[in-house]
Amino acid sequence: NQLPEMIFELDVDGNFLFATRYSINIAGRTPEELKDGLTFWDILIAEDRARARKNLEWFYKGMFLGAVEYRIKKPDGIIIPVLVHFSYDFDDDNSVRGIRGVAMDISQRKRMETALRRNEKKFRGLFENSNDAVIIFNKDGCIMDINNRLCLMLGINRDDAVSCNLESRFPEPEWDK
Repeated sequence: NQLPEMIFELDVDGNFLFATRYSINIAGRTPEELKDGLTFWDILIAEDRARARKNLEWFYKGMFLGAVEYRIKKPDGIIIPVLVHFSYDFDDDNSVRGIRGVAMDISQRKRMETALRRNEKKFRGLFENSNDAVIIFNKDGCIMDINNRLCLMLGINRDDAVSCNLESRFPEPEWDK
């Protein structure tokens, strides 16, 4: 009951039938709220509710959803991004009686993605505006990117240089002769 994932069951209308203690805690709810008719839509931010309803309609029609991101809004206003996987819950007659779901809190991943985008933007700015010639190439010598300074120094166009091999763009060193 204390797995670090949200594990829950919903009926066909989206009402919670079961949720682990971790699920209830991360959503900032109480077991009583669950018993009093809390729905999946109730815990999502308003902007995600229509998409979640549509996704579950498609799911009930047999379409595969894969992992879906939603945002849970706790009663105190804190928003928690989650990645949700759904599967059918069948009754004894093999009729769908609801959905079982597993959701993972991806807050840390989202923070890392934001930091990565910020660092990429910083690097891009340094790369583009450097007074030094900068070239990025892979282990096979294929040019991945060059900065504006190198383009100006060599009188070449960035698009012409990218994807070329270093050997085809630059002459052999003289010291080998």
